[in-house]
Amino acid sequence: MESEKAVTVAREKVIGITINVLTSSGQCKTITIDPERTEALFWSDRAVNEILAPFYDSIEKFTTQEELIKRFGPEIQVAFKSLGIESNEVRITPDLVKAMWQLTHASGDTLSFIQKTINCIPRPCR
Repeated sequence: MESEKAVTVAREKVIGITINVLTSSGQCKTITIDPERTEALFWSDRAVNEILAPFYDSIEKFTTQEELIKRFGPEIQVAFKSLGIESNEVRITPDLVKAMWQLTHASGDTLSFIQKTINCIPRPCR
């Protein structure tokens, strides 16, 4: 019997992602995502609440309040207070992800999507 040779299959590589977001004021924003830094995008309540948020039950990922304020803006401090987060070191939990998803921009718009970065720290649409 001849030995079978392994076939190497190359996976196509995503090299760019572009998202078009329609704001509540009717303006279209085009946002470019770097696939080298982002593993997944979540843009619906169901995806955030049923896929992204529960993911953080399965890992212990920590960041700082400062990093989250840098990413989400000062509005994230409301979530810290409501969740009883006082320490500068913050564990990303399903409840925190759900609170992030409910944040409102100064314009009155909520987030249009959340990126899951390669280091597992959520990043909002800004």
